[in-house]
Amino acid sequence: MNRFTIAAASLLLCTASLAAQDNPADKLQALPDFKVEHVLRADAKVHGSWISMTRDPKGRLLLAGQRGQPVTRLTIKDGKIEKEEILKLPVSEIMGMLFAFDALYVNAGGKDSSGKSAGYGLFRLKDTKGTDEFDSVELLREWQGGAGEHGAHGLVLGPDKMIYTVNGNFTAVPGDVLQSSPHRNYADDRVLPRAEDGNGFGAGKKPPGGYVVRVDADGKNAELVASGQRNTYDIAFNEDGELFGFDSDMEWDWGAPWYRPIRVFHAVSGADHGFREGTAKWPEYYADPSPAEGSLVHGYLGEPGCPEGPHEQRAQGPDEPDGPRRRGGRSPLLHRGRPQHGSPAVPRGLHRKGIDRADRPSRQGRRRGPREAPCDRGVPWEGRCGGPRVGPGESGQSRPLPPLRGAHRS
Repeated sequence: MNRFTIAAASLLLCTASLAAQDNPADKLQALPDFKVEHVLRADAKVHGSWISMTRDPKGRLLLAGQRGQPVTRLTIKDGKIEKEEILKLPVSEIMGMLFAFDALYVNAGGKDSSGKSAGYGLFRLKDTKGTDEFDSVELLREWQGGAGEHGAHGLVLGPDKMIYTVNGNFTAVPGDVLQSSPHRNYADDRVLPRAEDGNGFGAGKKPPGGYVVRVDADGKNAELVASGQRNTYDIAFNEDGELFGFDSDMEWDWGAPWYRPIRVFHAVSGADHGFREGTAKWPEYYADPSPAEGSLVHGYLGEPGCPEGPHEQRAQGPDEPDGPRRRGGRSPLLHRGRPQHGSPAVPRGLHRKGIDRADRPSRQGRRRGPREAPCDRGVPWEGRCGGPRVGPGESGQSRPLPPLRGAHRS
């Protein structure tokens, strides 16, 4: 499993910029006991540009290209390609693939076997003749606005045997979501009107932004699980059945008061992570959004809005709700796979699900590093770190300015 995981990842990392290198795998760093092997470099004329991959029940690797490009199927033995096949399918631009219920489910654009077309949708592909070819292609549902980089993305099978898909912020919520959906009520929820993106990107798009929706094996009985992401490309369940994703904000907003650093989020049932277009994103101090599990800035995974690196670690006693503090703010649910120290199977500080705000570990007592630390260069809410400084505080450290509420009105 280790060899497959790293070898598959190297397939996506081998781009044209590495063409002059004899072995691109030598440039990749891996954890101890992991080995990186270069398996195949995409030939643009044959394979196209790979944008998603999965493994079929026979252990073969499927690599999907962009719009109009094929799916490549590789049989790998002892780290070498034993057989390479180009699958001719009536669908392409596959951004999510999942083998489940004796079928291949894909988020793609194209036509089904009856000739019914979709700009982009959820398809079910089957081998009904035992020829190892997908002779049956069925359109289960269409995703309005699902094509493109901010459309319908990854597919995973949940522990409840439902198919979960994560859709970007340009994808409309299906009109047939059930009233039993864990997540039903969403709005901008801002006193001040939003200012749209200055370049018009996403202008006019209404909440909930990106979202996670689940359907049954036939693509029916859709339920909205969580929302408020921006453009998550894939999601995954850990061994405890907890759902996680990785999200990022608009890169040209970096430095603006409403920018949110790249983040790992825990998609609990009914969660709203607070993404809204333009300046309307919810800051971390709002009571309503589910907090991020960690934010990534300058290569460190840390507290939402205030990434921490090896230079700083918050002091926390064993009697606090989460037990001993984890370096960098990483969640035990995420990097350990299961809760530690008796902590509940919900994100730390999610007071809406039964953990009161008063029980959240205090942010006081954190030992700050030097001003050149990554935290000082981040872009947090409330000016906690990275914001303008106005002189020493009680501890001799620089103290932040008050929150820049309403700054987008200027």
